[in-house]
Amino acid sequence: LPFIPQILQSYLKLFDKCNSTVFPSLMDGLADIMCLIEKNIRQYLPTLFTLIKENWNDMTIIPSLKLICEIAKVMHDEFKKYIPQVLSLILSRMSKYVFEHDANTYQHIINSIVILAEHIDFVDYLHLVIPSISDLISEKVHISIILPTLKALYKLLQYVDGQEFISRLILPLTRLLQNEKRKIYKIKVVS
Repeated sequence: LPFIPQILQSYLKLFDKCNSTVFPSLMDGLADIMCLIEKNIRQYLPTLFTLIKENWNDMTIIPSLKLICEIAKVMHDEFKKYIPQVLSLILSRMSKYVFEHDANTYQHIINSIVILAEHIDFVDYLHLVIPSISDLISEKVHISIILPTLKALYKLLQYVDGQEFISRLILPLTRLLQNEKRKIYKIKVVS
């Protein structure tokens, strides 16, 4: 489509002119049209990731994650050079939403990690992600956080070979299962 560069340039100028309340809608809209833009987004990636980084907050995190995932789906391994920057943002906020018991935002975060692993060669970044997930499992967090974490971990390990990290996950998972078993037992005894 020959007119996409003109549309993208105009669309990206809106980010500079809009106030912070409109920014999430613009990110969401851009994510929605990624299937049309496809590889034409390549030249705008540095600008987009600067915008995402500068505007990374509670209000924009979900639309930003949606856009990041859509870009990863289109760009595949060309997206890999942005992964350190993206993972830094994602992992910095992951525990915040866990301890605030914001399960919806947390699910978006953890699922975005799985989508990234599905669409790019993610093995080089497991040393950052697995310890973060392992630490969360080790904490006493609400079940609304544990279940999405376990599901995402299962999916993540389907896309990447995480054998070297299994030992890091076994102990926290075992403790988690023992704690949940005790809770169930206490409920049965009380009943």
